Amino acid sequence: MQLNRKFLILAVVAFVYVCAFWLADVVRIAAQTAIGPKPYEGLWLFLPHLLLYTTFTAAVAGGCWFALVKTGDVPGDWFRPTRAAALWGVIGGVLSTAACMAFLHFAGMGAPAWNGFNGWEIAGNTFSNFYEELIYRGFLLAALTVVIGFWPAAIVTSITFGLTHDQYPYALQGLIAVTSVGWCWIVRRSKSLWAAWIAHMILDVAISAAWGLG
Repeated sequence: MQLNRKFLILAVVAFVYVCAFWLADVVRIAAQTAIGPKPYEGLWLFLPHLLLYTTFTAAVAGGCWFALVKTGDVPGDWFRPTRAAALWGVIGGVLSTAACMAFLHFAGMGAPAWNGFNGWEIAGNTFSNFYEELIYRGFLLAALTVVIGFWPAAIVTSITFGLTHDQYPYALQGLIAVTSVGWCWIVRRSKSLWAAWIAHMILDVAISAAWGLG
């Protein structure tokens, strides 16, 4: 690939990162201010996941991905729902959940405690997790792989994915980054973004339902 094409891809990637770490917050805060304070439960738990948290960045990433696929600079065939995607998604989800529970246990962050399933939360995560996969294990991984290779791209995108979870301590952000590298690999192995989305959903549902955070 010509050097000027690589610089173009890097510029687009940088723009998506700006959206993830700044512009998306501007949009979210403006929307939340206009709506006013609402209890974080039920419908008002679901709607922010659907419309506010990573929706803007995902829309930008999706548009950029579509444009670069059209120019032939970035591959765009990662949306096939295959058996391999389902298999690797389940494997990735189970391993990620086990690793997360082990970390939480040894870090003294709560203990196993059945909280049950929250339908509104699961519905919200169905969308917000897809948005995150579209951004990090989707466009950013695909674009950076073209420029710097798969493993460096997986590491860079995973570190930034961990850093977006700034509500957690640094050690947990590190675990999220390591988990993300694994999800990047299952996307590569299955050739489908759905593998990472399935793994992400399994982890979130399992931790929310079966772990009491202290």
